[in-house]
Amino acid sequence: MHKIFSVSDVTSLVKNKLENEIPMFFIEGEISEFKRHGSGHLYFVIKDNNSILNCIIWRSTANKLSISPKVGMNVILHGRLSVYSPQGKYSFVANSIKENGVGELFQKYEELKKKLLNEGLFDSLNKKAIPKYPLNIGVITSRTGSALQDILQVFKEYAPHINIVLHSAKVQGKNSAKSIIEALNTLENYPKLELIIIARGGGSIEDLWEFNDEKLARAVYKSNIPIISGVGHETDTTIIDFVSDYRCTTPTNASELSIRYWKDLETKINQFEDQLFQNVNKRLSYDKLQYSELVNSYGFKRPKDIINGWREHLNGLSEKLQNNIKNKFDNVSTKLNYEIKQLNAYNPDTILKKGYSIVYDNAGKVIKSTKNVNKSDKIDIKLYDGNIKSIVDSVESN
Repeated sequence: MHKIFSVSDVTSLVKNKLENEIPMFFIEGEISEFKRHGSGHLYFVIKDNNSILNCIIWRSTANKLSISPKVGMNVILHGRLSVYSPQGKYSFVANSIKENGVGELFQKYEELKKKLLNEGLFDSLNKKAIPKYPLNIGVITSRTGSALQDILQVFKEYAPHINIVLHSAKVQGKNSAKSIIEALNTLENYPKLELIIIARGGGSIEDLWEFNDEKLARAVYKSNIPIISGVGHETDTTIIDFVSDYRCTTPTNASELSIRYWKDLETKINQFEDQLFQNVNKRLSYDKLQYSELVNSYGFKRPKDIINGWREHLNGLSEKLQNNIKNKFDNVSTKLNYEIKQLNAYNPDTILKKGYSIVYDNAGKVIKSTKNVNKSDKIDIKLYDGNIKSIVDSVESN
């Protein structure tokens, strides 16, 4: 009967073979991911054209290094293979690291960066201003990525009245740059669009490489609509970060930046309301003090006509005070009602709830005329509480 091995048996067998029978050796590769753990250990990945390998430098060795490893660096490591039994994964544990030139991808990145810099594509004078109060914002990202959820959450919390035009695009892997360019070209023709956000979450230099594409960089630079880039995490920088009109460290930061003045407006209204009540209370306190001094003054002991004169003056002050208070409250109420009407007027959900709908063609473009649709076309009807997918049965023009 054949012997049946357990998972642990197989892992132990591999571990013994790799760690005990393969001597220490040198290995060369390009660092594509790097993380310095809080414990002091260094975790990174090296690669060549065909494969990747997880690597570790323990804290005791990391503290003695003469170089600081970073993404894009081509290195020669000396060490041994090690197996982490609980997960059945093997890694290369290095006891030394030596720089061996700049990695191929990093070198291409620097060459393109220098080329576009010399052409003036990074010049701050060419940057378009980010609108203060945008009502229509385009978003280019993956429909299934976490970046989209982060962006939508910010808009929902702080500016639910803004119309978000999502154009899904591929944001990782081959042809991602082409997909983003196509999305950008589509949004360029979207009516009344005031701002575009290009976003995706963090990743390795390979994951983000398509954002270093020259054609994409030039398309972003030539866009007639201001563009905010929110690609990767804080430490990630791609070419489109330099050519975009504003660079944010994350997708969340990009959405927050786009509505920062809307948030400030709400704060200012609240501050104005507080200040108004403070001013009214101060005036009331002052007039009460004046009234008290008047009542206790020598004039009240004078003849009746003087008393009547002060009474008339006091009544005039009281009436004036009431009118001032009423006018101030009326002005504030008018301003607040105007702001609320403005916000509601531009809220597409308000219009849709009245029974209206928006019809999109199969490419996601709004259908404005019967001339833009044919029989058997697939259409998407947006209502206030969802979408209806449909096929055109017939087309009738007025």
